[in-house]
Amino acid sequence: MKNPLTKQEIAQLRKRLQACERRIKETANWDDNYFYDGSLPSERYDKMIKLLRRRRKLLNWMCVYTENEIRRIEELDTILTNFMRQMYTDLNNLHAERIAMTDLEPYNYSTWLEARLSYHYDGKHTVLKMVEDAYYGSRFDNMLNLLNDEEANLSYRSDFRAYRALTSQKPVVMKKKKHDLCPALLGLLNHPIYSVPDVLRMNNFKVKMVMEQERILPGEKCVICLY
Repeated sequence: MKNPLTKQEIAQLRKRLQACERRIKETANWDDNYFYDGSLPSERYDKMIKLLRRRRKLLNWMCVYTENEIRRIEELDTILTNFMRQMYTDLNNLHAERIAMTDLEPYNYSTWLEARLSYHYDGKHTVLKMVEDAYYGSRFDNMLNLLNDEEANLSYRSDFRAYRALTSQKPVVMKKKKHDLCPALLGLLNHPIYSVPDVLRMNNFKVKMVMEQERILPGEKCVICLY
């Protein structure tokens, strides 16, 4: 696909992006030799979030969906579709195993099962290198590290979640129309801070299973959370 931006426009956008990322590192007190620890005063944190949103806008502006990037979207769609199907299978298996535990019947009517699928930064090998890296000029490794750490502080999560009450009879299933991208990938692509180029470089995902049970006893409340 021909890039509608001129060489001068691309160079200017790249320059603005790199300046934005330098300001993000300064605001976050980033040290290249250590992981970002996320401990920022609220005023500085708000400033960093604004900078991250600006970075996303710049990267999406530069993204023209090359043939290589389109192939990567298709590849990610296949990967995440398979992960989602396995996640649903695991969730239903956990449901079946838990409902068979007769000694826990007093908790049955207040037991919820949850599965979460999300990107997991765990070093440079979890950020895919692409031929378009030089074109963007982003420090994708540093930025994905920081963005992944910020997930806990955001009101919008990029992880895809599925729930099932222990009392439900119908298993949860993967719902996807033939020509749609899988919900997990759509959630990432529409994230308010991850850019499309960020998502294309995500190369490591995790599934987290959570079970929460509650039983009310005279004079006390007992809650059991299994992670």
